Amino acid sequence: MNNVVDVSTPENLALEQYSSVVDAIRQLALNCDGAHVKDGAGFNAYDSDYGKRLAEISNERDLTYPEQMRATKIAHKYRRQIGWEFPTPSEYIGINKPAQAPDADFLTMKLGKIENEDVVLVYMPTWKLRNQYMDKVKQIPGRAWRKEMDGSPWSIPLQQRDELLKSLGNSDDILIPEEVKTAVYQKYKHTVRVTKIGTRLAVKFSRSDPDFYAHLGNVKQIPGRQYDKENTQWTVPLGRAGDVQRAFPNAKGIKELVEESLARAEELQELANMSKVSHSDFKVPGMDMLYPYQRAGVEFFVKANGRALCGDEMGLGKSIESLAYLQLYPEKRPAFIICPASLKLNWFIECRKWMTTDDRYIILSGRKPFGLDLSGGTTFIINYDIIQAWAPIIIKTIKDARKKGLSPVVIADEAQYLKSGNKTQRGKAFFSIAKQVDHLIFLTGTPIVNRPIELYPLLHALSPVEWPTKAEFSRRYCDARNNGFGMDNSGASNLEELHAKLGPFMIRRLKADVLQDLPAKRRITIPVQLGKKHKAEYETAIQVAREKLRREGSAMEHLVIIEVAKQAAAAGKLAAIIEWIDSYLEQNKLVVFCTHNAIVNALMEKYGDIAVKVTGAVTGKKRQENVERFQSDDSVRLFVGNLKAAGTGLTLTAASATAHLELDWSPALHEQGESRVHRIGQKSESVEAYYFIAVDTIEEDIMHLLEAKREIIDQVVDGVELVDQHFNVLSELVKIITA
Repeated sequence: MNNVVDVSTPENLALEQYSSVVDAIRQLALNCDGAHVKDGAGFNAYDSDYGKRLAEISNERDLTYPEQMRATKIAHKYRRQIGWEFPTPSEYIGINKPAQAPDADFLTMKLGKIENEDVVLVYMPTWKLRNQYMDKVKQIPGRAWRKEMDGSPWSIPLQQRDELLKSLGNSDDILIPEEVKTAVYQKYKHTVRVTKIGTRLAVKFSRSDPDFYAHLGNVKQIPGRQYDKENTQWTVPLGRAGDVQRAFPNAKGIKELVEESLARAEELQELANMSKVSHSDFKVPGMDMLYPYQRAGVEFFVKANGRALCGDEMGLGKSIESLAYLQLYPEKRPAFIICPASLKLNWFIECRKWMTTDDRYIILSGRKPFGLDLSGGTTFIINYDIIQAWAPIIIKTIKDARKKGLSPVVIADEAQYLKSGNKTQRGKAFFSIAKQVDHLIFLTGTPIVNRPIELYPLLHALSPVEWPTKAEFSRRYCDARNNGFGMDNSGASNLEELHAKLGPFMIRRLKADVLQDLPAKRRITIPVQLGKKHKAEYETAIQVAREKLRREGSAMEHLVIIEVAKQAAAAGKLAAIIEWIDSYLEQNKLVVFCTHNAIVNALMEKYGDIAVKVTGAVTGKKRQENVERFQSDDSVRLFVGNLKAAGTGLTLTAASATAHLELDWSPALHEQGESRVHRIGQKSESVEAYYFIAVDTIEEDIMHLLEAKREIIDQVVDGVELVDQHFNVLSELVKIITA
């Protein structure tokens, strides 16, 4: 049998290869049962007809060049069944002869030159894929049909090699000679290219790359990898630059990205060190009142470029630290403060109290958003409950600001509200906003409410690079496991490692860490805005009181009249107070004082088994039993007391804070209530007293009068005031109401 292939290597080698290929095809044809059964005998259904035809032809004549190529491919495919090793068609000794036969069954290429321009000549197959390849070739810029040349090839300018590879790829029906491969790939010193796209690395390699499958296997070993179908590339978290370098040490661009990654690692270590500092002399112009630990917090925010989580224990003034950051950077606007509804007004007051910038402070309300004015420095305050309705407007406002060169800030107070991530409409709306800003500050006294997984949404929002995927976080820190219904990530694991890794992203100080900076006692006023319904009820009550007070009456009659209006104000703020208490109890016990039994009973109904109460109706053994339960039982989180009955004589030091939901007439009585949580003889401690005041009600007037009369406390012995001084406060209030 004569070899029809024109080869440039020794003839006997070509003949030996040809003979082996033909023998293999014949053996496969003999073993084939028609490919009706998957028994590993002979051809499969795809190759059966053509393989048998090749075997028959080889008995009648020498195979043509394209037939040899097809036979070689088939022999290589079935080499394990045959037990012989065959080269791939591209390694076949006859590959250097271009297929120009009119019955060619492969698309083939060779190099050429037309009018002094280097081109790749593409010869179309004559079989059913011809039209498919024709359509692809026609998409390549600069292609031309050379019908005057033998085989009527298409010419593709060599400079269009990218388009050539993209269009034709690496199909089993394409034969690419080595000389063409060399020319096409010579542009790529590195066949794998790595680039940075946002918070991820793009790893790109061509399907035509001879090492394609090796590259594919390597990239699939990198945690967090994702395939970008649109751009035909893989992406991995930026923090995995080291893994990419190990997988592709010669990839273009990887060296620079690893250097960048190392620089980031140094920055994170510096932040981790700063997060452990509780004292700083960092200066914030216009805010000299900051405690040293608050200055350290602001300095941490600055170093973190305004992307951090402040997890200071409740009562340490996290909000002031975030406002100090805004004070430092008045150009970083607009600012959006997102918080629970009960704290909106408090934020408004705090902004006006502490900041000296020219900001305008705007409280956003309702679910019918309107356009936001960007002129001048503006700080918007909005609650979580309505964030979904406002999200599109806020996002548009942020984008408009960025187009103007501004750098907006988002501050999320009580960030534990976002623990469920995108599972809630609130979370989806918030995190869609958070993605738009460079500066994002989370504030929460309870960063790990129940489980580590609740930290993930906040950490991922702060740094998707270092905290890339929820699945990876769950496996490492949540002891994730399949429970038969899906992955359960409610557990905890590797907590020491997690704590260490949190350092660059979270600063958290406990009260015990900063006692040296704190006064022995701090009074904190929390304003509460009444809703429409309760506001109307209060207005009715105060109008009735005003009319009655204008008539003649004794001081005791005046007390009874005003108490009705006070109770209406207290009832109106109860929902907001409960929201605040819920948040506080997640980390600490709390002592609550009221003056009306209706408020006491409402709280006991709400908190049930985790609360105890002491009122005038609770006496003797039961009174002491309730105190001891609060002091010793960890499950009892709340003590609810009537200020007169529980404000003196009790030791309630299991808590370090009191909350005064209603105001009595005596500042000394409140002082005594505050002292219930203060340990006698303990100088190295600090307690907080929270006062909830209904805005635009007589509670504001009473609070102002009590503060003005605060010096009376110095005249008090065992909490008893002179009667005439007590009624001076009342008489002044009557004047205010009836004016």
